[in-house]
Amino acid sequence: MTLFDHAELLHETLNALSVRRPVLVGSSWGGAVVLAYALKYPEETAGLVLLGAYVTPYEHLSAVNRVSTTPVLGDLFVHLVVPLAARLKSSEFYFKDAFHPDEPPADYARKALALARRPEPFRWNAQDMKSLNASLKAMGPRWSELRMPVTIVTGDSDAVALPERHAYRIHRVIPHSRLVVLPRTGHLPVFTKPREVISVIEEMA
Repeated sequence: MTLFDHAELLHETLNALSVRRPVLVGSSWGGAVVLAYALKYPEETAGLVLLGAYVTPYEHLSAVNRVSTTPVLGDLFVHLVVPLAARLKSSEFYFKDAFHPDEPPADYARKALALARRPEPFRWNAQDMKSLNASLKAMGPRWSELRMPVTIVTGDSDAVALPERHAYRIHRVIPHSRLVVLPRTGHLPVFTKPREVISVIEEMA
């Protein structure tokens, strides 16, 4: 599935719920999804709030994602290696980059890892990451088409979606966008700076 496929599913869901012209909030990879939504349905999008959004193609697909999506070998990897590896390290280990400079909430890390290490969701996530680049390359030249209000939120310490590579870059391409830089904040301000995030969303609404 491409980002536009995800956007279409989201659009169908919102229509079924009778939600019209939403303000869409996307975090990390979800930021790319709501951007695809806005490009596909510009007249039906009231505004965008991007939280640590991933908008620039990555240079190299990780070995884990490559192996997970390989026929046959991928089956063995996600059913045998992934569950074993998840048990060998603490749950906080897998989320330290996402939460840096804060510590991952222990309860969240434990529950999230239990969900993420299931074979099929792990493979689906790897497939989404594998297809991400093609979608971002297609979308990049069109960022300037966006006319709805756009607020870009980034943590100054984001170690996953580096501000210089993602937030700052798309802010330059969308001249009317608003850039909010949260100090001493990593990739997941929705968890670590919830009041600030809610404030930004309320301002957009």
